[in-house]
Order: sequence, then C-alpha cells, then structure tokens
Amino acid sequence: MNYLKNLMIRYLWTILETIILSFLLTALYYFDFISTPFFSLFLLFSLLIPVFVNSFLLGKVSSKKGYLEGIKFSFLIILFFMIITCLYSKFQWKNLLYYAIILFTSIMGSIMGINQKKKT
Repeated sequence: MNYLKNLMIRYLWTILETIILSFLLTALYYFDFISTPFFSLFLLFSLLIPVFVNSFLLGKVSSKKGYLEGIKFSFLIILFFMIITCLYSKFQWKNLLYYAIILFTSIMGSIMGINQKKKT
C-alpha cells in the first residue's frame, strides 16, 4: 500500500510540474522571450525534467532493480500521452521516438536514484 501511495504521489508531482513548466514556457514564448525552435526543445525538456526527477526519487525509495521501477513509472506516463495523442491527432512515427526518450529518461533517473540510496 505504501508503494502505491508513493507511486501515485510521484505521478501527481510529474503532472503538476509538467503543467507549470509548460505554462511558464508558453508565457515566455507568447511575450517573445524565446523563439520557435527553442520553444519546441524546451517543451520536450519540460516533460523530461519532471520525469527524471520523480523517477530518481522513486528509485531512491525502492529496494532493488531501478530499471524496472523506471519502466513501471514511465509506462503510465507514455500510456497517458498515447491516449491524448490518439484522441486529438493522428499517430506519427516521431511520437515513438518521443516515447522512447521518456522511457530512457525514466529508467536512467530510477537507476541513478537507487544507486544514491544510503547503504545500511
């Protein structure tokens, strides 16, 4: 039960941080502080940074196999984005690359998190 609670807290923080960073980037783009190519790149990082940080924290409290924690964490995020993509636009092959980047980032974050855990 404690594991599910921690997992859901990490998901909620990821969504909240992504929304806040996206609004901030949109405001910067609206007022012409950043250009279009940088906006696309920063928008990608506005998801990858919260995914990395929260999978790092999830890996830090898990007991073993950080890569599995990263896969489990990224699975629901990717599923969420797949559903949104299917509802509002056509499927494109570049989306698979985007999902693979999310998966890789989550795995790396949880592996680093499990390695930072204090040995007792």
